[in-house]
Amino acid sequence: MMNSEKLRNRIKARRHWNKHKDDPEWRLRLNNRRLLWRHREGISKTYSRKTLGLKTFSDRENKKFYQIRKRAAGPLLLNDVQAIYEENIKRFSTLTCTYCLKPIIFGKDTIDHKIPISRGGTNKKENLTIACRSCNCTKMDKTPEEFFEYLKTKNGKKGGERNGYR
Repeated sequence: MMNSEKLRNRIKARRHWNKHKDDPEWRLRLNNRRLLWRHREGISKTYSRKTLGLKTFSDRENKKFYQIRKRAAGPLLLNDVQAIYEENIKRFSTLTCTYCLKPIIFGKDTIDHKIPISRGGTNKKENLTIACRSCNCTKMDKTPEEFFEYLKTKNGKKGGERNGYR
């Protein structure tokens, strides 16, 4: 009895599929139902972008956007980098992280954009500073104010506020 019922359902489902498979509106509803199911099951990572109507970009498009933003920031000049290092050493008497105020070991230093390029920052000298790798990786795309706020909430530190950076 069960096998015949399964067979009838399978045949009915196949007919339904063949009838509607070329209808774009039906396909859209089907895809949305599938997205919802995947989201509930924790399968889909693109659920929110597609259901909110946001455009998803291919890797090629993302790479192109990155290159455009990078070009818009302007060139990173060697003279500017050298001036930033000299300023930092004059200010702290040794190479020091602007954010955590700890001395930086050679090779662990990075150049950080105060206003990130992803948020419209440039490669001009005024927007660059020296940071340890740890602070730079933690800061990611935050502004200095947002980063100090993050540090306060994370572990009660005030970061670079002590040196009058803000």
